[in-house]
Amino acid sequence: PEPVQTAKIHVDHVEKKRPARILATKPTRKGGVRDFMYSLGKFEGKGDYTTVNSRGYLGLYQFHPRTIQHVGLDISRDEFLY
Repeated sequence: PEPVQTAKIHVDHVEKKRPARILATKPTRKGGVRDFMYSLGKFEGKGDYTTVNSRGYLGLYQFHPRTIQHVGLDISRDEFLY
């Protein structure tokens, strides 16, 4: 397999200054995919779309930068988080 280029997303640098938090909103209906996704986001990203963990995983669902590129998104780290 070809190596994935990560020029736009740098996992070795985690900014110390955090922007305003963007929080997930709780679904109005119990059960189903939306409830699952809400629960997953609360667990993985603490309900915050802008979070970056110490290993460089990004956003509410804590995607690795290579995963973002693998699914075909050609966006910068900052664009993904906002």
